[in-house]
Amino acid sequence: MDTLKFTIALTVLAASSSLSAIAATPSASAAPAAITRCVTDTTILQGGFAVKRCYDGKSVGGVGTTLDAAVANANSMATLISANTRCNYSSLAGGPGAFIVSFGCDTGDSSPRARGIGGLGTYMTDAGVNAFGVARLLAATGYICNVSTTTIVLGGYVSNFGCGYPQEGIPRATTITGVGSTATDAAANTLGFAELGAAGFICKTSGSSIRLNGLAYEVRFTCTGRSITGIGSTLTSAGRDALLQASAL
Repeated sequence: MDTLKFTIALTVLAASSSLSAIAATPSASAAPAAITRCVTDTTILQGGFAVKRCYDGKSVGGVGTTLDAAVANANSMATLISANTRCNYSSLAGGPGAFIVSFGCDTGDSSPRARGIGGLGTYMTDAGVNAFGVARLLAATGYICNVSTTTIVLGGYVSNFGCGYPQEGIPRATTITGVGSTATDAAANTLGFAELGAAGFICKTSGSSIRLNGLAYEVRFTCTGRSITGIGSTLTSAGRDALLQASAL
C-alpha cells in the first residue's frame, strides 16, 4: 500500500512539473518582436528592382537584377547611416550592355539638396554594387562622383565619372576615367581611380589611347601630368595594371 501511495505521489509531481513547463513556454500565437527593418517600397524597373527600406526611421534604397539583390544593396547602403550618409535610388538610364543608376544621398550637411551619385554595371546588380562603392567614398571623404558617359571602344568600355567636392566649392568638373572588357569592369576601374581622385591624383584616358599590340591590350592614362600605360591580355587586366601603377605613385 505504501508503495502504491509513493508511486501515485511521483506521478502527480511529474504531471505538475510538466504543466509548469508548458505554462513557462511562450504561446505560438504570441505577437512577434518589433521589426526595426521594413520594406517601405518596391518598384519593378527595366532589368531589375528598386527597394526602399527604413532603418530606425531613416530610409535607404537599393537596386538589383533580382529583388533579393536589391534588398542586399539597400542593406549595404544602410551601413553608411552611421557615417551620416543616407542614399535612396532616384533614376535609371541604360545603353548598350550597361545600366546607369542614380541615387540621391543626404549627408547631413547644410545643403538643402541631396547629393547625386551614380553607379554603372552590365547588370542592375552590378550597377548597385558600384553605386554603393561611390556612396562609401562619399561617406569617407565627401568626394562626390556620378556617371557621366560610357562608351564602347576597342576591347570593351570606357567610363567617365564626374567628380568633385561641391561642399568645398569644387564643382563636379573633374573627369575620372576607367576601362574594362565589360561595363561592370570599367565601372570598377573608374571607382578605383576615383579613390585616387579624392586625394587629388586625377587620371584620364580615352578610346584613342587604347591599342592592341599583338595579343596585348595597352591603355595609356594621363595622371596629373604623368603618363601611365597599363598592359594586359584583356582591356580589364590592362586597366587594373594601370590602376596598380597609379596607386604606387
